[in-house]
Amino acid sequence: VKFKNHKVGLTLLHIQNGEQKAGIFDQRTLIGSDNRIIKDNLEYSERSITNALLTGKHSFKGGDFEIEWKLSPTLSKIDDKDVRVAAFRIEGGDYKIEPSEGALPRRIWRFLDEENYTGRIDLTSKLSLGNRTGKIKFGASNTLKMRDYSIFNFEFRTQGDVELSGDPNDILLPENIWTPSNREGVYVVGNSEPANMYEAEQNVFGGYLMGELPVADKIKAVVGVRAEQFIHKYTGQNNFGDIVLNDEKLLDQLDFLPAVNLIYSLNDNKNLRASFSRTLARPSFKELSIAQIYDALSDRTYIGNLNLQVTNISNFDLRWELFQDAGQMFSVSGFYKDFTNPIE
Repeated sequence: VKFKNHKVGLTLLHIQNGEQKAGIFDQRTLIGSDNRIIKDNLEYSERSITNALLTGKHSFKGGDFEIEWKLSPTLSKIDDKDVRVAAFRIEGGDYKIEPSEGALPRRIWRFLDEENYTGRIDLTSKLSLGNRTGKIKFGASNTLKMRDYSIFNFEFRTQGDVELSGDPNDILLPENIWTPSNREGVYVVGNSEPANMYEAEQNVFGGYLMGELPVADKIKAVVGVRAEQFIHKYTGQNNFGDIVLNDEKLLDQLDFLPAVNLIYSLNDNKNLRASFSRTLARPSFKELSIAQIYDALSDRTYIGNLNLQVTNISNFDLRWELFQDAGQMFSVSGFYKDFTNPIE
């Protein structure tokens, strides 16, 4: 919706897709214990994202002062519904279920729900510096993310002698099911682990001040600083139960991030730019955690780390640029980055 000096917009978005995967794996171990395992995997993942974006832009004093704001809630979901892993050990032509050797059929359900609430406001004012004009811009933002992650895992074990052919459908044949009368066969065990489930929250509140200032006839400077308060909370426990976190603050940190960008006009169509900035790389939800998340297809377990720190990055950039007709541009640039406490 547009008015004379005001504009308000609303955008709604929903995206959803599903992906099905299948794989047959021949896994051999030659060091330690000599074994061969055949795996038949089926996996279905469903992803969706729902977003609403409400924006506004307001102009005052003939465009010398502007206010722009945005509000945006987002709901993201990833559901792995009934991941099936049929793993058998081959020994002498026989197919066996042996959990100690990694030959363990499983069915897994995984659910991830994340809510994201973002709001920001930016104010821009034009400045007169003698016969030159510049801009000053300041504002604030807040982003709140809340995640809920859980896994439900069921394992198929055997008691006694069970004849299997390597076909996953054999596991639940009536003659292979354990009963109180025969006391042998296949039975199901729930194996949900506390370390596979967690709730976490991240909140980033930021404020900034920046100016676009003409220092001289051929030199323009864009300088600013941003302050960010980052809080990471976690609820979960390890499998032994000796580490239990309930809405625990794992990170509570205030950072100041300066930036300087100098632009020197060599002539009407050539510029030389030099810039410096400080940026951050923060650990994600599952990185800064005690979670132990098993991936059925890769047969690997992702393990979080409570000792991770925020990565501080110093960025140096230098660029020469040439502007040509019809909007064409040619540039040569180089950069240098210094990382402190890199997350690997």
